Amino acid sequence: MFVPLALVLLVTGLFWLCSASRSEEPGGPLPAKVRFAAFGQAGVLALAAGGFYWRTMRLEAEPYGDFIGGFLGVSGMPKSFEYTAEYVGLAVFGAAAFLLCRWYRRLAAEPGYAAIVARLGFYSLLPGFVMAGQAVTVSSLEPLTTLPALAVLLLLPALAVIPTGDAAAASRTAERCYGGLLLFPFSLAGIQFFQQRVWEGGSSLAGILYAAVLVLMLWLVRKDSAPRNCDRFFFIAQLGIPLLFLYLLPPPLQRRDGSWFDPGFHWTLSLLAWVLAGIAWCALVRAFRRAAGGNFRVPLPVLLAVAATLLAGGEGWPAIWQDDYHNGEVALPWYLWQTMGCVPYLDYMPSRGLINYLPGFFTWLFRGHDISLLGTGQKLANLVVLALLLAPLRRRCGTVAAFLAVLAISDLGCGIGAGLAVAIAFFFFLTESERYRNPVRWLWWFGVLGVIGIFYSLTDTAAMVLAMSPLLVRQLWRAVTEQQRAFFLSAGAVAVAALLLLLTPFYRIIGGMLCILLEQTGVYTLAHCVPWMGSRELDVAVTQGLFWQFVRFGWLGVGAMALFSLIRKRRGTVRDELRFLGSSSILILAVLLIQRAGGRIDLGSTSRIFTVSGLYVGILVPWLLPGLVRRRTLLGCWAVALGLYGLQCADWRNLWNNCTETVVEPENVVNLEAAGFPMLGRAASIQPDHLAHLVGTKALLDRVLKPEESYLDMTNNATGYAYFRRRPPVSYPAWNYVASRPQVERMVREVKAAKPLLVLVKGRDVNFYEGRLPFRAHALYRYLLAEYLPFRDTGGRIWMIRRGAEARLKGVPQVDAASIGDMALASEAFQDPKIDAYPFTWGASLERLAPHLSDPVPARAAAGKHLQNGGGGLFFAQPGGAELQLELPAGASGDFLLLEFDRPIIGRDFRVLWEDVLAGKGQPWVEFWGGSHCYLIPLDNSPNWLLSPWKRNIRVKLPGAFAGEFRLLRAEFLRRR
Repeated sequence: MFVPLALVLLVTGLFWLCSASRSEEPGGPLPAKVRFAAFGQAGVLALAAGGFYWRTMRLEAEPYGDFIGGFLGVSGMPKSFEYTAEYVGLAVFGAAAFLLCRWYRRLAAEPGYAAIVARLGFYSLLPGFVMAGQAVTVSSLEPLTTLPALAVLLLLPALAVIPTGDAAAASRTAERCYGGLLLFPFSLAGIQFFQQRVWEGGSSLAGILYAAVLVLMLWLVRKDSAPRNCDRFFFIAQLGIPLLFLYLLPPPLQRRDGSWFDPGFHWTLSLLAWVLAGIAWCALVRAFRRAAGGNFRVPLPVLLAVAATLLAGGEGWPAIWQDDYHNGEVALPWYLWQTMGCVPYLDYMPSRGLINYLPGFFTWLFRGHDISLLGTGQKLANLVVLALLLAPLRRRCGTVAAFLAVLAISDLGCGIGAGLAVAIAFFFFLTESERYRNPVRWLWWFGVLGVIGIFYSLTDTAAMVLAMSPLLVRQLWRAVTEQQRAFFLSAGAVAVAALLLLLTPFYRIIGGMLCILLEQTGVYTLAHCVPWMGSRELDVAVTQGLFWQFVRFGWLGVGAMALFSLIRKRRGTVRDELRFLGSSSILILAVLLIQRAGGRIDLGSTSRIFTVSGLYVGILVPWLLPGLVRRRTLLGCWAVALGLYGLQCADWRNLWNNCTETVVEPENVVNLEAAGFPMLGRAASIQPDHLAHLVGTKALLDRVLKPEESYLDMTNNATGYAYFRRRPPVSYPAWNYVASRPQVERMVREVKAAKPLLVLVKGRDVNFYEGRLPFRAHALYRYLLAEYLPFRDTGGRIWMIRRGAEARLKGVPQVDAASIGDMALASEAFQDPKIDAYPFTWGASLERLAPHLSDPVPARAAAGKHLQNGGGGLFFAQPGGAELQLELPAGASGDFLLLEFDRPIIGRDFRVLWEDVLAGKGQPWVEFWGGSHCYLIPLDNSPNWLLSPWKRNIRVKLPGAFAGEFRLLRAEFLRRR
């Protein structure tokens, strides 16, 4: 992490020096066309340099310092070289832009030369334009034709009523009429929401009358275009928009028999929707009364209503999400805190921070604990995020840019977009000029909001706080030198508050939060990252992989724009200082998030860097270009960039469907409350296999456990703790959350302390690409095998019961009595018979992993089938799967098998087989990929190997296609430390 920080600070300093005004520099500022050419050429060179590094880098396995389970290990693919390619591109861009600007400034000083430089520079960029266009393919023309045509058609009536002879009056009339016509469809949508969700079965007469009044007002403006008439038209066109807040109410839900289903929300939800609508109306009336001064802006609550409904997504019947891992991230936090007193960061570790608590909190507030209706809580959480972001964004860049910017947000509520949106709102708020002028007050804002923000979102807001270090350092210096008394009084108050907090559990909560941040920092790439070539393309909207890569790199363009902002002439004013320090913060944030967003590329879905890129382009560009709204060329280019990033959640068709269509009951709707699951609702859609799993699991738990006892879920179905009303015995409710050695050790300590009677180890497992439990939390896996016995229930699920407590299972009808203690079930539950690239990935990092290995035991090797022994470790393999026989000395043991050859062994069907005490039961083999000359094979990930006191007839079966001469350099068994 320090390498990119050092790089970005170096580049920032370089441009700070470049931006200083020097009397010896010839000429004034570079013309815009010359700057465009310089930065375009620098960008082309940066992409070429980064791409060249990418293409020529050897694809060696990622280095490992510990045995961490993740996609990089199972696939054998590297990741670090991608980051390095980005750093190379960033460094080349900074250097090239610096040198080209200096050179072009000298050339432009000569009369007529600026035009030559601009013209030739433009032509030099034409091949880049051609390639960019060639990379884009759009599958549907509807979004490219409908909305632009609508915008043009709505402009025509506005142009028809403008007066002649007075340009200022004409501009005002056209602006008000066009703005009113653009907002009028949203007013109609608000009226439709009222008719659909409040005045059930109401006629469309209200909408018709409203449209007639608006047409009449437009005719009056045509007759008399006085400013007050224009403002009245603009005011009336927005009157229906506050009713959009009624989207918070549930849609009409119709049963199959024609009756209507009432989800049972508390009346306070309706009160909240009407209060928000009332606030919007009051703000609208206030804005109209103040319009005499010529500044009738769309009020913030009105803008919020439009943005929230566009980003709300489609409505549906109450449903239970099948993925009980990700559903647990939203459903569990507030439920555990409110019902079982699980304190955040102590008893329960939220995956993203307090952001995970919002949907559950809002749902509970108006409906109670009903997971099927979490969508309503999600809407309210989205609304809070938008409200926090819109106000500072609008103050910085105006209404139009702010509205378009928020439409670039995807994955709101408790997702990636919500965390970054709040972090960026924090940045916008603290970079307002008036707030920046008072350093002590600014430091208080920074401290309080920074702590709240980090608790809210562990990663995104923490990255923003770190990125704002240039602003923090500068304000500290100003406070010490300009406001000494206020600064030291504030420092004393902070120290006293910190000491008082030591008397409360709050300091332990802060410690738990810091543990999450620190424990995964060193292993984040290995545990969570996926190479870019491992994720799919956007095959719905974009079919060209080159464009996909362009989008992933695109957020670096915002960092480039930050550099562009830094080269502006310094005048020593507060505004210029704030521009430089804020641009530095944006650049630092961009580089910090390489490790976060650039790594989390999800298989089978859009990448997180795509989401981050959209937020960068949509929200940080307006900060860097505060004159965006006044410069139409820049505004148009920015809108094009937003279109390229998709505006993936803003869909006017969803808005129209939500306010017009009735939601009809789908199949598989069940009264889960009557089935014994009160927090799943009275009529929720659920898949039959999911319901059968819940019913069977609950029946066994209720029969074996007392109400106050809990169980341990090792299938990543974390939501089960809420379904079955059992307090998790561990702070991480799913083992996929843990990755580093300290996290695993903490989880083992918690299990030892809680001693749960039952452990569910197989049943609708949510397995990820890193493999099963032994790869992610090996120490916990060994503890369970040592202290628990497996058994199977009548539904096919595999459980484990604490040794010595088997009597609790007697007479339980849900238990297969014959399976109690059958250790072969452990292999079925825990073992990945195919471990793919882990052996050669870890073998490539043998020196780095040496501290975690001990007690090497050499193995005697002999030739088996299809193999001839040439003596001295030399063997001759024949096709068909040559076998190498190994003998483990009597009394010796080992967890890993280390094999080192003098040449790479290539093939997919590499195997290690053995005989053990289970006599063929379970899976006495491990299969992996050949792809290197050194292999570190984790045999103890097989319960057969770990549980058997002896192993014999150990064979290494080489890939079937492999043949030829090779030398076995090392064959050792090693123990895991």
